[in-house]
Amino acid sequence: MPERPSLSPEQLTGEWHGEELTITADWPEPSLASVQLCLGVQDLAGVRWLPDGGAFRVPEQVSHRASFCVEALWMQADGQLEQLIRRYDSSGAWQSVTQRRLRRQTP
Repeated sequence: MPERPSLSPEQLTGEWHGEELTITADWPEPSLASVQLCLGVQDLAGVRWLPDGGAFRVPEQVSHRASFCVEALWMQADGQLEQLIRRYDSSGAWQSVTQRRLRRQTP
């Protein structure tokens, strides 16, 4: 499989729709929901771009007793975005994970 080019903000800005699957620490049964996102350049602040169509966002610093999340993004194919978000509470314990499978909204 050929390597995909690095992602850029221009590839991700716009409207996306799809579904998200969330599993929480206190309820291991996944919940499935429809999702619509409108990503602007400001929504992509702090994203670090990777080769082969990937990106991630992590906190610059994790403060003591502050919750945080870690996010990974990758283009599965043109117009198809996947996103994985892991959330942690203020003690560092895992709270939930959400996987989104999104398609670019076409006018």
